[in-house]
Amino acid sequence: MMVKHVLLSMGDIKKNNNEGIHYGRVMTFGLSEDELEVLRNSLPSKNTEVFDTDEATDLVALAAEVLIIKADALDKEGRELLLDYYNEVGDSCDEAVFWIG
Repeated sequence: MMVKHVLLSMGDIKKNNNEGIHYGRVMTFGLSEDELEVLRNSLPSKNTEVFDTDEATDLVALAAEVLIIKADALDKEGRELLLDYYNEVGDSCDEAVFWIG
C-alpha cells in the first residue's frame, strides 16, 4: 500500500460533542502535485489532513470525510471496487465523494 501522507496539523481525530468522532481528513486519488497544493491551500481548517493514495482499496478502507477521485487515474478493478462498494453501502455512507472525469 502506497500512501503519501501530508499532515497539515495534528489532532485529526477528535471528539466533536454528540456527533461522534470527527476525522478531518480528505483522501485523494489521481491528483497532480499542483492540484494537491491548490487543495491544501483551499482547506478552511488547518486541522485537516490530506491523504493522497495510489491504491483504490485505501479509498474504502480508511475513514475520510471527503474523497476526491480522478476517474481516469483508476484502473478497471479500482472503478469496479468503488462502484460495488458504494452500491452496497448506499445511503449509509456519510462521506462526500467528488468523482472527476
